[in-house]
Amino acid sequence: HTAYRRQRQMCIRDRVYSGTKAGNLSNYYAGMAYLNMKDYTNAVTYLNAFSSEDDVLGPIAKGGIGDAFVQLEQLEDAYDYYVQAAQLKSNDYTTPMYLYKAGVIGLKLGNNSKALGFFNQIKSDFPDSTEAKDIDVFIGKAEATIN
Repeated sequence: HTAYRRQRQMCIRDRVYSGTKAGNLSNYYAGMAYLNMKDYTNAVTYLNAFSSEDDVLGPIAKGGIGDAFVQLEQLEDAYDYYVQAAQLKSNDYTTPMYLYKAGVIGLKLGNNSKALGFFNQIKSDFPDSTEAKDIDVFIGKAEATIN
């Protein structure tokens, strides 16, 4: 009964708030909740329905889709969303985080020169970020796979 009630509430919410700022934001919250509950398919659905010009929320939503695709073992899709998240809005928090994730997945997919570019961008543009602390290791790994 609980699952049915939740589904019914979501349908009502979709009809009442569809097209509004509140409805859009509820897509973000629902998507992140599904991601945290390990329901990756619904996370992708709801996060894809969210749009934002915000410097942080927009990239986090795109990155959340990437995270869901990693868990679904769809690495090409994850890579694409991490790149989108990194390029959506430049800031010191989300940009290096998603450049790093795109680089790591890029290495797994064999996109070694692109991964190297992401790692070098972290080193040059975001040297004080958490991701920059061990970035030389990843730069070396990417360079070794190219040479």
